[in-house]
Amino acid sequence: MFTEREKSFFIGIATAAADLSNSDKLKQGAVIVTPDKKINSYGYRIHPIESELWEISAIHNACSLGTTIPGNVLFSTDFPSREDIQQIILKGITTIYFLSEIGDSEAVRFINHLKKTGYPLEIIQLQIK
Repeated sequence: MFTEREKSFFIGIATAAADLSNSDKLKQGAVIVTPDKKINSYGYRIHPIESELWEISAIHNACSLGTTIPGNVLFSTDFPSREDIQQIILKGITTIYFLSEIGDSEAVRFINHLKKTGYPLEIIQLQIK
């Protein structure tokens, strides 16, 4: 589906989006790509209200801006959380490429449950050189 060069390009855009993060905790970036390899949307981790402690993940940000197209592909600097997975399903994303380590065991359990129910979700950790 995607060549190594294309994967490197799109994860590069997600990494560039991470630089836009205004979060003090963590820089995150994500880009949603359509099945015909066009950028649907991108997002970065934001702290929307300075007086509040909550933040919006890059994946959630990208999903809220993008259109729902079956077969969308997500490139993310981070492994998705359980909440992100719910947004991913709503956007028709069937493949996730990510750079970080797998850190959310609850998300992993949720993904395994989805696969058992037949949802076609493929998750691939990228090793960019």
